This record gives sequence, structure tokens and C-alpha cells, in this order.
Amino acid sequence: MKILQKNPLKSCCGTQTLTLALSAPIQNYHTKNFKEKGYFISEPYEKNGFLYLKKEGLIATGVFKQNVLTVKCQGANCLNLKESFFSDLESLV
Repeated sequence: MKILQKNPLKSCCGTQTLTLALSAPIQNYHTKNFKEKGYFISEPYEKNGFLYLKKEGLIATGVFKQNVLTVKCQGANCLNLKESFFSDLESLV
């Protein structure tokens, strides 16, 4: 899966927020890959058609079968967390 576009959004309190446009929609089965890489996946959200994943100070949200994600990151390690997430996202098939 490719990230087609990264759009930064205004946010407060030291949080970095951006939306990602993806080349393909996020699917329910992608959560398995994220779980294997140490991300927390909210099962109540997942059961209702939403993606909510978290790893340290990074949170990504979206709707399954859509090709847009919102990513929020906060903390000193934010750049590394985002780069790791982008790499994990692009490794999805």
C-alpha cells in the first residue's frame, strides 16, 4: 500500500496531526499485521467498522474500506514513531 499524500492539520498542545491518502482502502484483515508489530487495536472500534490503533504516542484512526487515515502523534519520539508507522503501512498488501 502506498501513501499518496500527507496533509498536515493544525493542532494544539504539541500534537502533530496529519491525514494520509492511501492507494488502497484499509481493510479489517490489516489489523492482524499491526498487532504483530506491537500496535494496540481497539476491538470495539474494529467490530463497528473503524480502525483505532495506538503505539506509544502515535494514534491512527480511520474507517475500514476507506483510503484515508488520520494520524496524531505527541512526544519527543514522534518523528521516529511516524516513520515507523509509515513503513509498516506501506508494507501492507
